[in-house]
Amino acid sequence: NLFIGLSVGLFNVIFRQAWTLPVEYLGLALLLVPSSLPGAYVGARITKRLSTSVLKGLLAGLLIATGLRLILFEVRTGGSLSFDLPSIVLALVLGFALGIVSGLLGVAGGEYRIPALIFLFGVPTVFAGTISSLASIPVQLTGWLEHRKLGHGGPTTFRLGAVMGIASLIGVALGVVFLGRSTQALVTQILGVAMVLAAIRIVWDIRHPHPSEVLGTPERA
Repeated sequence: NLFIGLSVGLFNVIFRQAWTLPVEYLGLALLLVPSSLPGAYVGARITKRLSTSVLKGLLAGLLIATGLRLILFEVRTGGSLSFDLPSIVLALVLGFALGIVSGLLGVAGGEYRIPALIFLFGVPTVFAGTISSLASIPVQLTGWLEHRKLGHGGPTTFRLGAVMGIASLIGVALGVVFLGRSTQALVTQILGVAMVLAAIRIVWDIRHPHPSEVLGTPERA
């Protein structure tokens, strides 16, 4: 999942031309990276020592609440972004927390990063997605490499991830085309729906855990 997310993030950055973002948004993406790398490392290291059911439940609840907020209520964004000390500290703390989630659960973390950028920093939804992709690349790379070192995968897993990662190229391209023809309000509501669906999937995983999770050992392929 981390490898596929890494592929999607790279394609997003390229197709959305992330280098054309306003300077302050590029700066925000860079601020999320330094603390997210140790967070991803910590998250990957504690996968064998920590039961993720409670964490998944909390994250599912957060996703549902935030998703409904995006769907049902207007979201005001676009305010000026300042880089004062509180904002810098907030970005670093956010990066570390999202890094832990990414490394622990093997996810890209965009479903948490994008709403945080919207609500905490007032970033427009369209830009938040691009910033999230840009900031997620080093996090997912760190988490994936650490999981590989721990033996959480093998040649079969890598080949499957490579095929799905290449296939994601088409999905990203179609998504970028759709994005160019949509309003920010519609994109925000779609994001909310996606978050609720992601929460439902997490709840399903909790109620129907993989045998390797029940045994407390990672699946090897």
